[in-house]
Amino acid sequence: MERAPPGAADHRRIQGQYPPAIHHTGVAMPAGRIFLSNGIQANEDIGSFAVIHVDARADHPLTVRLGVVTDEEYRYTLSPGDTFPVRDQTWRLEPVENAGSRDWVVTLTRVA
Repeated sequence: MERAPPGAADHRRIQGQYPPAIHHTGVAMPAGRIFLSNGIQANEDIGSFAVIHVDARADHPLTVRLGVVTDEEYRYTLSPGDTFPVRDQTWRLEPVENAGSRDWVVTLTRVA
């Protein structure tokens, strides 16, 4: 397996082996932000996050179906700006990048 040069962001997702910051397109993001793309699950200390579906039809409001697993499994249908609980924290769905394509990126931000 080819390794990234020293100091370069490593985009591989290995369950249970995450650095203290999330990496997205080579930029280290602060803790409290999670980026999810098509088919990628994020496993954090607080739980696991995955997008089930992004509904970006032209004649409907944009919604994201999100799955969260902590001690139990939760499913949320959210619009950008909506918040949802994860254990004792509150998270917000940010605007979805490239919502009308298969290359969408969902950003979650911890707000409390």
